[in-house]
Amino acid sequence: MNLYFTLFVVFFIQFVISFESSFISPIVPYLSNYFSIKESSVIYLNLGFSMIGLFSPLFGMAADKYGKKNAIVFAIVAFLTGTFITGWSPSPIVFGLGRMLIGIGNITLTASLLSYISDFIPYENRGKGAGILRIAFAIAILISPIYSTNMVKYFNIHYLYWSVSVLSIMILFLSVKLPKDHNEHISCSSELNFKEVISITKKPITIKFLIIQFSLVLAPIFMFSYLSIWLKHNFNLSQSYIGYVFTLTALGTVTGVIIAAILSDKIGKMKYGILSFILMTLVLAPLPYIKSIYLVIPLTFLYALGLDGGWSAFQAICSEIYPNRRTVFMTLLYFVISACALLLTIIGPSLFELGGYKLVIGIGTISNIISIILLIDVSKDKNFNIK
Repeated sequence: MNLYFTLFVVFFIQFVISFESSFISPIVPYLSNYFSIKESSVIYLNLGFSMIGLFSPLFGMAADKYGKKNAIVFAIVAFLTGTFITGWSPSPIVFGLGRMLIGIGNITLTASLLSYISDFIPYENRGKGAGILRIAFAIAILISPIYSTNMVKYFNIHYLYWSVSVLSIMILFLSVKLPKDHNEHISCSSELNFKEVISITKKPITIKFLIIQFSLVLAPIFMFSYLSIWLKHNFNLSQSYIGYVFTLTALGTVTGVIIAAILSDKIGKMKYGILSFILMTLVLAPLPYIKSIYLVIPLTFLYALGLDGGWSAFQAICSEIYPNRRTVFMTLLYFVISACALLLTIIGPSLFELGGYKLVIGIGTISNIISIILLIDVSKDKNFNIK
């Protein structure tokens, strides 16, 4: 089947799941009023989403055993069901359960899509393949904040999520027409077992990348989870204007992934990733001390540029560490993301109540520095040949 069709469908799927995942942060004040809960506790609505990510290695094993295409179709069905339930939800508990189903779909798809297209794209061009996914992500988070804030302003949460249900039905039909992933990956993965997964996690390179993944994701979870609350109380911004700030921030993501798609394969993915993560750390540290919204926006723009540009390169590197166990390794990485998100969902509100935005951003900055040090260490390892 035409490679361009495959890339289009994968692009569309990535767009839809990223579109939904960017709803929550901009509408925290709305959800607080809608469900009558504290603003700092809105993050608890993501508890089910984060918890389901702990099972992501199982989804990865199933994808490698039964085929990535089959995993993609299954994940879209779960995602579709979750959007319908979330849109209908009359209470925070039902909302959380719906987002749990969305999490099954989102996490499985996020880990499987790059692994799936890697079967069709050689490593030397895989930076462009990862770039396609990141561009879809960037466009989604560019549109999502304005869309979600205005939908809840003029309509309600039901129409917000049910509109995603319609998009989910569309990608479900398209995904059925995707070509099967390469048979050799499926067959060699059919013997995969827990002992093999455990053996992968014991390797030093795996441990380093899992720590790097945890360190990288901690800061953006903290930053974006409480950004809307900080903007509301520090700058007295309305729900709509908060959405505009998120959209302008997303322009940094768009810029970052486009630059990464063009340059990361040329100058080296590792070098590009390190430089991007250094940039995002430098602009993150002073953020909570800024007193002007007109200075906040450039900093969040540059932060998103560094984060998502570097993330594209980082994902491409990760996809080649275990070529024959690609989906399992990627889902291990997303297991770490989910574990981090779950941990921060539990302790984040208390930390925010204790020290506000300055404390959580300070922790995120230190975490970023750790990830950069480890990446530089890996890049100097003579046994690590992926550049």
